[in-house]
Amino acid sequence: GIVFACGSYYGYYLLQNADRNAEQMTHRIEPKKTSQERIKQQTEHANYDESQIKPVTPEAFAQAQLSLKKITKQWGIGAIYIPSADIRTKILAGMDNQNLMVGVGTYSPTQQLGKDNYVVLAHNIVQGGGALGKLPKTALNQVFYATDFTNVYEYVARKNAVVDQSAGELLEGPENGDEALMTLIRCEGGINTPNRAVVQGTFVKRYPAEDARTEVKLGLGLIEERGSGTAQSSSEPKKRTEASQETVDHLTAKTSDKKPIYSVLQKFCINLFVTLSSSPILIGGGYLVVLGAFLKAYLTLD
Repeated sequence: GIVFACGSYYGYYLLQNADRNAEQMTHRIEPKKTSQERIKQQTEHANYDESQIKPVTPEAFAQAQLSLKKITKQWGIGAIYIPSADIRTKILAGMDNQNLMVGVGTYSPTQQLGKDNYVVLAHNIVQGGGALGKLPKTALNQVFYATDFTNVYEYVARKNAVVDQSAGELLEGPENGDEALMTLIRCEGGINTPNRAVVQGTFVKRYPAEDARTEVKLGLGLIEERGSGTAQSSSEPKKRTEASQETVDHLTAKTSDKKPIYSVLQKFCINLFVTLSSSPILIGGGYLVVLGAFLKAYLTLD
């Protein structure tokens, strides 16, 4: 009983900290044409039906996390890094319920980073967890970053608020002449809450991903491939400096494509938590077993 209780709690802990899994998911910097073709194909097949979005159950969330690599590989079109809120997450094409559980989903198939209003959404799960669980901690007037795996886009946070779900103006594009926007949205509160936590930033600049600082590359999960055409931009010197080579070595060492997100033991504990959380009888039975063990030990000592 004690073993099952501890295992279940560990499974709960893993799910509550699932947003850290994005750090293990890296992506190589791509040529512009490769990125554009891949994003076009993914957005064409993505699910943008808002009516299919449902509240998250422990079972559904656990299954999504256990399928994280598969989901990211199928729908991943970018990444977001918000240093002030310690957010690192993947951008996934469409609003499929699973996408919103493991990363941020895109609101429209036509939106593009650095243009108009790039809107992303995520579920609020496991007592404030999820990809955007720390969104309210985003500091105003601070830079955050996004990438399409070819370029890095810088935005400055201008709005951080909790609004009613009827605030549709946040989905609209900027006025003529205004800077492009990025809007990040998640639910704020319990199941079926009408409140939404929102951060909105204005676009500042775009530059090649290989020119980004090491911290930004790490935050976005970007790695460079030696000898690839993406290793240098046309404006850089052809001879790489020692510092930039160290960056490549460090980032390449971070890649973990072959390493599973969860070990066999961790998967077992997650499934155990799901089973117990959906079966009150098992929870009660486990509690009685643990209580009985403590009482037996206490009486033996007497």
